[in-house]
Amino acid sequence: TYQVESTDKSDPALNGKAQPLTVTPYSGSNPLLKHGFLTVSKDQRHFEHADGTPFFWLGDTWWKGLSKRITLADFGKLADDRKAKGFTVVQIIAGPYPDEPPFDPRWANEGGMPYDTSFLFINPAYFDQADRRIKLLIDKGIVPAILGGWGWHMPKIGVEKMNRHWRYLIARYAAYPAAFIVGGEAGGEEWTAVARYVRNTDPYKRLVTLHPYPGSGRSNLTEDDVLT
Repeated sequence: TYQVESTDKSDPALNGKAQPLTVTPYSGSNPLLKHGFLTVSKDQRHFEHADGTPFFWLGDTWWKGLSKRITLADFGKLADDRKAKGFTVVQIIAGPYPDEPPFDPRWANEGGMPYDTSFLFINPAYFDQADRRIKLLIDKGIVPAILGGWGWHMPKIGVEKMNRHWRYLIARYAAYPAAFIVGGEAGGEEWTAVARYVRNTDPYKRLVTLHPYPGSGRSNLTEDDVLT
């Protein structure tokens, strides 16, 4: 059984409620569910699943695939095409985009914009629609590599708000067989702090990387151990 407890003790619906939970082994053929989460091999030379099965990262980049610029139906068609061609990863942004100014209408999906204009309040309806796309990828055996936001937005957002954003992404997607890309064309002390926050906050220890410019992810950050 599990029991719900909340810091809001005034709401009886959020406190003391117990329900049974039944856990059974997975019996399907989806490799992401059959072999377990991704990790770095002990020899530090390749990726593998939790059960030791090797994983080859062949990624395609759909940076703006969570927006309504592509319908869910076409998203599914594209996923089928990439799966047939052997792709195992789709890199996708769940945050500020690289090519448009802040709060450009093209950021929106069927649920609206991801945040209010202060970058402080998240719109769950946006992420309800994002969920449908993320789940579709996983159902097809494709790892969603979720990128938190583009680097040049950092001066406007700041570390504290970007950490809040990542706290939400971790709560929403860390239990999925996903990977995390901290930022795009990102680097320096501020993005290092965000990467450290992601590593320390994610209880499932997803793969954590950075999309750099120029150089490598590690060379763009000020600490070597904040990426996997």
